Amino acid sequence: LGTPGGSTIITSVLQTILNVHEFGMTMQEAVDAPRFHHQWLPDRIRMEVDLFSEDLKQQLEANGYDITGILTTTQRAEILKKYNSIFDGLGLEVVRDDAAVIEIKLPTLEVAFEKYESPFAQYKSVDDTGARVLLVSQPGDQNTLYSLYDTMQTLEAVPLDGPRERKNNSFVLIGENATMVSETPISLANG
Repeated sequence: LGTPGGSTIITSVLQTILNVHEFGMTMQEAVDAPRFHHQWLPDRIRMEVDLFSEDLKQQLEANGYDITGILTTTQRAEILKKYNSIFDGLGLEVVRDDAAVIEIKLPTLEVAFEKYESPFAQYKSVDDTGARVLLVSQPGDQNTLYSLYDTMQTLEAVPLDGPRERKNNSFVLIGENATMVSETPISLANG
């Protein structure tokens, strides 16, 4: 008998046993039956999405229960399939840029190498999506990293709005405006 992990193990096993012993289900029927989970904290009932009647949910809510949905394995698989299909359509492939000394997964159906202007390897859109990739590589230390952090924020490719995070050996800039969203993760390696 397999169950989801964590705090739902006990309730999943108990419901399956009760479905067989008390409700006369076969083992397969008991495993396939909808499940719910409630624990002391947080004080809410988690029910498999779309598998319990609206009447039951309304009765529970009328008695003061907070109800949230959880996905079944099949529902999760369907969502992941749709999510992954987006990536499948991008042609993600590992690209090694020897000039920039970088190896990264790029959406090769969306961008292609354009030119190298130190310290940038530039990839342009292959269609009208406007997608661009800039790979940055240059020798340096923490001072160089911090200087690059300041410089990157002046580029048109990194809009001013969005979160910024600078650490000792890395930084991330996320920029957003009406026409683009950019993400710039940079890390110091071997320096």
